[in-house]
Amino acid sequence: MSDRYTDVSVYKGYVETENQIGNTRVNAGSMVSLGQNTNGEVAPMGPPDEWERWNKGRNDRIYVSGGNSSRYLPAELRVYSYDFDSSGRWVQDREYGYVWTPTIVIGVSWSPYRDGRWIWRGDDYVWVGYEPWGWAPYHYGRWSFRANIGWFWVPPIAREVYWSPGYVGWVRTNDYVAWVPLAPGEIYTDAAITAGTALTLPT
Repeated sequence: MSDRYTDVSVYKGYVETENQIGNTRVNAGSMVSLGQNTNGEVAPMGPPDEWERWNKGRNDRIYVSGGNSSRYLPAELRVYSYDFDSSGRWVQDREYGYVWTPTIVIGVSWSPYRDGRWIWRGDDYVWVGYEPWGWAPYHYGRWSFRANIGWFWVPPIAREVYWSPGYVGWVRTNDYVAWVPLAPGEIYTDAAITAGTALTLPT
């Protein structure tokens, strides 16, 4: 019998847990400690500890203060405004309008889709960046480069916000596999990166 337990606390809505014994529904304000061979007992949540209070305060700052980035992001991505505000700046580009470029934890050799790893999820490889701001810029919008700006992220336009495991083109040889960020309008083919409107990632 395993002595490993998973604790689940529900702050909003509800959670359905499942193991070999069956399913347990946990409603908001309750918690359960679930083991491999037990349904666990649902109990009321206790008062918040210091860690919970810290997280709630951080969430309040992130979600309540819209921030400067909310002016440039489509509505679907404004929840990420804090990440953009705290990790980079918005500049105007002659072709794409306002674009975002990171200003922390990067060096002259930095490029997007470099510091991180690919994980296999949902029948595809998904990029997980090591940068603390890395989720939205790697899965929505595209990256491009100019000498006077460096690498910059181009947000998707309103009502055309689509998630991707990673907007890159793949390069394969007998010896290695590599990838390159795709700019807006670029698609990947086995022969080259060409102008277009869609992206198909090889599996």
